Amino acid sequence: MNKSKVTEYNQYSAFSGAPAECQHHLLYGRGIHELADQDGLIIGLLHREHNMSPDGTIYQIHENPAAEKLSKMAGQLAWERNYLIEKYGDFDDLSRECREAFRKRYGISFL
Repeated sequence: MNKSKVTEYNQYSAFSGAPAECQHHLLYGRGIHELADQDGLIIGLLHREHNMSPDGTIYQIHENPAAEKLSKMAGQLAWERNYLIEKYGDFDDLSRECREAFRKRYGISFL
């Protein structure tokens, strides 16, 4: 699996936590799929969560307009965060502090 700049747990599905079977490029479409690959804007998924849902498109990203839009929003947020890191230096300690503060406030982390 390619290295993700979105999550350090790319070997697991971002949705179910099961071992990932494939990678989803958060940004995709004409001319941007390759850029997303270069930038590490990928997450691990199961095939059925990606584009092979036996129940139709409601349980997968592709062909699901809401999920596709959210995927692209998450990709842009990840790219902007990585841009800030490259421009102003690594802020891993601050990032971990923010993540822990979110987890403490809401009792869960989605990242």
